[in-house]
Amino acid sequence: MHQTIEAIIHPDGTIEALEAISSTAPRRALLTILDELPALSLFGVQDDDDQSVAVLRAAGLLMVPEDIPAGLVPLSEEERAAVAQRIPAGTPLSQIIIEDREERF
Repeated sequence: MHQTIEAIIHPDGTIEALEAISSTAPRRALLTILDELPALSLFGVQDDDDQSVAVLRAAGLLMVPEDIPAGLVPLSEEERAAVAQRIPAGTPLSQIIIEDREERF
């Protein structure tokens, strides 16, 4: 029996099937590589932000961390405001990171 499925080939060569593959034994497969980007509808894309995320994930540039601690609690509005006050306005983020690292070493 022949079965045609859609898949994504990531830059590292891994193949991600976008559909379930049913097989009870090893099977031989032929792979056709298309010269087009994957259709965004394959990822359930609904708006521009979703499109951006879908393209980044397809390219292997965006991954969701698998080991998020169970007790992780987002910052409250007050905590976020306190952090924002510590960051000088108009300073490049790279400079803030460098200064923060210098304080630790």
